[in-house]
Amino acid sequence: MPYGDGILESPADRYGKTTLCMRNAKRLFKCAAYVVYFVGVLVFAVASKGSFLLMTQSLGNRLQEKQYASRWSLMLVATICVPYVFLFLEALAKSLFRNRHGPVFTDLITIFVLESIHTFGVCLLVFRVLPSCDVIRGLLLMNAVCTIPAFCKLTLSKSNSKPMLRFLTLFVDLAAFAAQCSVYFIVTSTQFTAFLTKPSGATTTPATAIGDSLASDSLDAMKAAADTIEQVQLRFGWEAPVALFCVSIVWWENYVDRDIKLGKLNIPLGTYKRHLQSIRSKANIGASIWKIALTVAFSYLLLPRDHFENVFVSFNSNRVGNVLTDTSLHAGSELNNYDAGPLSNQFDMNGNDLPVRHKRQMPLFPGGGGGVSDDNNTIMGKIGGNEQMTLFSNNDDDPSVAAADPFDIPPDREKTIEDYWHSLGPFVPMIIHFFSTGLCYYFSKSACKMQMQRVAFAVPLTLATPVTLAIMIGLCQWKTDQIVLIREIMYWECSENLSSTRITWHIVVGLSLWYLSQLWITSHVWFPENKRLATTETLFVLPQYDSSLIEQSLLLNRRRNEPEHQKNIFEDHLKGLGMAPYSEDEKLDNNTKIYLCGTLWHETISEMILILKSIMRMDIDQSARRQARDEFQVIDPDYYDMEAHVFFDDAFYHDENQQRTLNIFVNDFFEAINKAAGIVHDVEGMKLAPPQKTATPYGGRLSWRLPGGNLLVVHLKDKLKVSKKKRWSMVMYMYYLLGYRILGQCEERMKSLTKVIEDSPDKRNYRRHFDQNEDLHVYYKDILGPRLLLEAENTFILSVDGDVDFGPDSVRMLTDRMKKDKKVGAVSSRIHPIGSGPLIWYQKMEYAMCYWLQKTTEHSLGCVLCAPGCFALYRASALMDDNVMKVFAARCESPEDYLLRDLGEDRFLSKLLIEQGYRIEYCAAADAYTHAPETFTDFFNQRRRWIPSTLGITVSILK
Repeated sequence: MPYGDGILESPADRYGKTTLCMRNAKRLFKCAAYVVYFVGVLVFAVASKGSFLLMTQSLGNRLQEKQYASRWSLMLVATICVPYVFLFLEALAKSLFRNRHGPVFTDLITIFVLESIHTFGVCLLVFRVLPSCDVIRGLLLMNAVCTIPAFCKLTLSKSNSKPMLRFLTLFVDLAAFAAQCSVYFIVTSTQFTAFLTKPSGATTTPATAIGDSLASDSLDAMKAAADTIEQVQLRFGWEAPVALFCVSIVWWENYVDRDIKLGKLNIPLGTYKRHLQSIRSKANIGASIWKIALTVAFSYLLLPRDHFENVFVSFNSNRVGNVLTDTSLHAGSELNNYDAGPLSNQFDMNGNDLPVRHKRQMPLFPGGGGGVSDDNNTIMGKIGGNEQMTLFSNNDDDPSVAAADPFDIPPDREKTIEDYWHSLGPFVPMIIHFFSTGLCYYFSKSACKMQMQRVAFAVPLTLATPVTLAIMIGLCQWKTDQIVLIREIMYWECSENLSSTRITWHIVVGLSLWYLSQLWITSHVWFPENKRLATTETLFVLPQYDSSLIEQSLLLNRRRNEPEHQKNIFEDHLKGLGMAPYSEDEKLDNNTKIYLCGTLWHETISEMILILKSIMRMDIDQSARRQARDEFQVIDPDYYDMEAHVFFDDAFYHDENQQRTLNIFVNDFFEAINKAAGIVHDVEGMKLAPPQKTATPYGGRLSWRLPGGNLLVVHLKDKLKVSKKKRWSMVMYMYYLLGYRILGQCEERMKSLTKVIEDSPDKRNYRRHFDQNEDLHVYYKDILGPRLLLEAENTFILSVDGDVDFGPDSVRMLTDRMKKDKKVGAVSSRIHPIGSGPLIWYQKMEYAMCYWLQKTTEHSLGCVLCAPGCFALYRASALMDDNVMKVFAARCESPEDYLLRDLGEDRFLSKLLIEQGYRIEYCAAADAYTHAPETFTDFFNQRRRWIPSTLGITVSILK
């Protein structure tokens, strides 16, 4: 025997098998994704909270110019309204492009009242409460917005079935509710605004050049400021509790699981919550506009009037007149370090009151030289030795004073980085908050969809408050009074000495009562039950987020009972179809069932092996899932039942004696199935048991029992008994699998309903497309009960060609898209051409452009226009709908029919689904490989069919 004869080619299937290096790379990439999402959510949450507190602290600066206060006011209003704008656009898009229920007048009243209360609470918290607190106390108050959720969780949530656990849960819920309510007593009985008693960022050293009378008169101004502080403390006592209570009311829906029953009194709060969720899309169009208007109105009512005047004031040095310079006042004089900020009024040399124009703490004469006018009415200072700035003036009509802005730069001096920072710096917190809040919401939502909730959602949002608090304490220890970014304009106000008993007690109370109770109230985020790639409506009760409380809004808004939500959606779906909800005793089959349907004609052995290997892989995967479920009681959300059907076109030829005989391609199939089994199972020379043969009216049927226990049925079509071509093979498996197996179970009900409709046509209420010239017939959903309807919605047909190669993971990706939305009628995969030669190179580029650009764009815009028949998944209930399967099975009566139906059957079927209201989506993660034409003749014949049908279908859709 020659040396090389002992070496055999391995028949093992290498599909989906990777090296150790690739597996480790995947694990490393997965760990990196966890780290990126964890760090992203944490960093963006901390940045959002810090930047928002910076804006509220700057708004609370009582010593700043009114144009600066106006800027902070408008930026906070814009910050609050940004999510409302997104909410309006999202609600408008859903209402325009999806079928949604609309609210009635009473629903609008209820929604508007609740949103008004919440908006008032947010505005009161942002414009009055937080600006009156230092940064640490303001951060702690943000954890006390769970009063209403805590009460609903205590009284209206479903209890645990075990008595001991029910008692412990009730006790902890009561403690959490008491801890949240403690904020109402603590803020009223303790000095939460004690830091206001010290001047905010000002130096109170008097200037001897002005005179001793200025120092004595400043005491009166300080006394007036103290009176204002007392008013703020008194007002804070009721504003903080009211704001926290009103803010918490918006999250009541997530914590109400049942109706309120008090004796014979029954308040259907849980039922009404379900009703609100069904009409929320259209109601949010008006609610978002209403909240924007209320935010603007409340900000105007809660803030001083001058906060909205002279928002953009500029300094014009050319308009300064009547200036006399006294060189006796030089850069080294004590007046040069005079502070113009801490007093509410300034005084001239004679002790007369002068209106304050600029209160920034800054050298009066930074460039050397300067002075006081002879009439003692105006103090002037040189800027850069040339320009002068008016600091105090008793002339209210002086245009130079009214237009003064210390951010302006003289025209003869080049702007520096510091100048740009002073000009644009106040807008930086708003920009940081806008992007950090939006990215935090996006990363959090994506983490929940990808089932990374514990690590990348719950942990970082739980740590957001402690991390922010630690950063603030560290910075305040470094800068004892303020963390100044722009002097007297943008800073964090620190508390009194952190070693004092009062602030220490406030921190301990805030963390032990409010923060820990918030963790218990939002403990459901640690036990997610959502499916993979769940929709945002499934993950969160309310759309969008709250920009002022990003951490709390995400935690409290994350849906608690997702299986109950899915059940409610299905019951509402049945109600919309005019069906009674199913009883608890009725068992509903919610398992996914996949019919793999392939069409063969004159494929070669190598091409047949591809589809048979794919079927074998599906058989192995389904068998493993079935054994894990049956033997180890594993709950597999991706479990499915499978059955494969292959339709062989023109499977017979007739000899001279008209004897029917299997053609050569069917004989090749017998050889290919054994080779495919040996390759996939890695057993050389493996042979399956002989198939069961059955004669049928259309030709014959061969049935194999695959090694995994699933069924493979090969339907042999005789062209003399049944129409050939792919469309008629598709019609055969649609009518057999859907019409016979599903609708055939309720034949008697169909007959009775048909008689009722014929006798009383007005009783037929649920069909969406009905023309008066049509014959009356029963809409298929009218005859399906809940059990069969759910079975049809969870039954999918995987349409494949005879030369396609795919794996179970690709099918799982397609079914994930189907499970997300019942209105998805089909899902398209990403097709890769295989072969060799220059023509294959061109087609690879063409396919890449088609799928990566065209189908991705169509999917992003709302709906893919064509699901390619070589590898696509269809929903059974969508195919059974009116004007889909029946129209698809109609015979061609004109050249136009032949062009649309026979030359482009997959595109024609997609057109019928779209016209019936279903969407077609694209899943780029589902890869399939198919043989592409390698010769110009085959390529020309393929495009001769594709191009006319594509143009014809496009024109038909436009009509």
